[in-house]
Amino acid sequence: MKKLFAVCISVISVCSFDISGYAAYTAGSPRSIRVQETQQANFVIEDGTILTKYTGKDTEVTVPPQITKIKGNCFSGDIVSITLPDGLLEIDTAAFLGCAKLESVNIPDTVTTIGFGAFTGCAALKEVKIPASVTNLQAITLFLGCTGLQKAEIACKTETIPSGCFKGCKALEEVTLPDSVQIIEAGAFADCVSLKTVRGRNLLRIEEHAFQNCTKLETISIPFRMQFVHPTAFDGCDHLKETHTKDGSFVIDKVLLAAEPPYPVYQIPAGVVTVMNNALNGSDVIAVECPDSLRYLRSNALSGNYDLLEIRLNDGCKTIGTDAIADCPLLDSLTVPSSVDGIGTQEKSRLKTIAGTPDSAAELYAAEQNYTFRDATIPEPEGDDLTLDYRKDGWAFGNSDAVFGGDYFLLDADRQYLTKHGIDTKDNGKEWSGSCVGLAITVILMKNGIFTPAVLQQDAKTLSDVQPTDAVRSFINYYHCVQNRSGTGSHTSAAQKLYMMSKEMARIPRGASPFLITFSTPDGAHGVVGYGLESGEWTFDGKNYDRRVLIWDSNYPDRLNDDACLYYESKSYDYCIPAYAVHAAKGETESTFGLITVTNDLSALNAEPYPLTLYYEKGDLNCDGKVSAADAVLLCRFLTTQDTLPAGLMQLADLSGDSAVSAADLTLLKQKLLSE
Repeated sequence: MKKLFAVCISVISVCSFDISGYAAYTAGSPRSIRVQETQQANFVIEDGTILTKYTGKDTEVTVPPQITKIKGNCFSGDIVSITLPDGLLEIDTAAFLGCAKLESVNIPDTVTTIGFGAFTGCAALKEVKIPASVTNLQAITLFLGCTGLQKAEIACKTETIPSGCFKGCKALEEVTLPDSVQIIEAGAFADCVSLKTVRGRNLLRIEEHAFQNCTKLETISIPFRMQFVHPTAFDGCDHLKETHTKDGSFVIDKVLLAAEPPYPVYQIPAGVVTVMNNALNGSDVIAVECPDSLRYLRSNALSGNYDLLEIRLNDGCKTIGTDAIADCPLLDSLTVPSSVDGIGTQEKSRLKTIAGTPDSAAELYAAEQNYTFRDATIPEPEGDDLTLDYRKDGWAFGNSDAVFGGDYFLLDADRQYLTKHGIDTKDNGKEWSGSCVGLAITVILMKNGIFTPAVLQQDAKTLSDVQPTDAVRSFINYYHCVQNRSGTGSHTSAAQKLYMMSKEMARIPRGASPFLITFSTPDGAHGVVGYGLESGEWTFDGKNYDRRVLIWDSNYPDRLNDDACLYYESKSYDYCIPAYAVHAAKGETESTFGLITVTNDLSALNAEPYPLTLYYEKGDLNCDGKVSAADAVLLCRFLTTQDTLPAGLMQLADLSGDSAVSAADLTLLKQKLLSE
């Protein structure tokens, strides 16, 4: 490999030395000649190359034009300046190693090679320019320990600034990189404590600790095409981070390098084009919203977010890098805009569903990874408005011992059924302390048509018509007992619960179910029904809230009690329920009691369906105490999709016992009617 400098030194003025031996060599003398020791010079020169260390004491050295290469370790001592000749081609490894007093050196435009550590330890060197002629820059530790270096210009077409190249250059203030530079390797500018500006238009990678402890760094070029920035690249660059960070987002040149989101829902700043690798790694965000400007999510950009529930990608996004959403266990679906033309492998993701445009990169990716693909251009089906109406959808009686008595009353058949299935019936000496959860769950099931009021009392048209008979109290307490078997518990944070609920609440008028909400209170715990979401301005205990969840509360069964609603702030997810002294800051920290369960999952709420067959004959679909032609009409309408059979009655319609309702059951029902 060529080296960049070849040095035969002729000291000028009073510090000159005799180079007549070199003249004799060039005139045809023997191929190798040792220069006669003069006052301050001692070199071995061969084929235009200085081979051994200069041991003189001269402070100013001029190298004659015949030298084309300087071998390693050629200079030391008290040299202050060196003038190198045009025609010099190579400066070998460590050529000026330890020249602690060297203040200036010119590198001619003829130099093509500079070796490893060529200027290491040149503590007095103030300024240097690597010319465009250099094609082989072996720059590892090139200027390591040049503590006096103030300015460096690299004009050559190197693609890399290698490890440790400028490490410890404490006086370095400015660096200009050529357009060819794409990579800054590990520790290249570490501990450059005076460095303020780094210019480079085409950087693609900045590796670990590249600018570590550059405490005065103010400006560095970060093209939005940047592909990788190591998370430690700017460790200790406090000034750079302070001047380029707003609302927890560290952004340079439209590139989001890192973020510490102040709120659970993180909005990537407007104008950001690229989210760099690991920018949001390990944050506490529950949702990420992308601006219209975003084009690139680099590899691992959002990885390691264990609370993340949703990413809202923008139209215009182009690429989703490899493992961009790795290790996000709660993120099971992703809607991908048609603008995305590249999706990297997400091997550590928990994705199950990809939504997007047919024949797009999204559909191709879903097929490759065996994900379910959903056509996002088809609107989700809308159902009936399931918003609660106090006049008919809630129990007319409340959660009081005047209704439920002193214990958890259950009909014998219900108690035996629960015991058989290993469910605690709460008759172990405990007094009744509330059936609020049973009341709330049954309201939700009735609203969804799982049961009809007529199942409980034949003439009841609405739930508010139902009177608290023994059968009704047993029905409510049945669901209160099975709550711990229903799967309604959750390990998600309060902010996650509120976020998921607020999204789904908007769909209740279009068919989504109301919610069971349970929370701890000073007196224990309480369960209510959430059925609507409102925006507004409310203040409790000096804190402001801009959302509230409308609540049906069995402690106030006949009216909406404002103080029993759940209020929250849509940025911080601070929340409160004033009537129950529930308060939590930042969603869950500094909490005074708080949320336990938030769910509208009917399969969980009705995981142990009430055993209607204990009280009704199979085939009695209208629950009027007899099997008749009216029941056959109901089943026929259901099978021809003209009507909906309440799911709770499926067990009565399944005459064949095969856990399905089909034409075979209608045949059996007709046979039963004919045999009577």
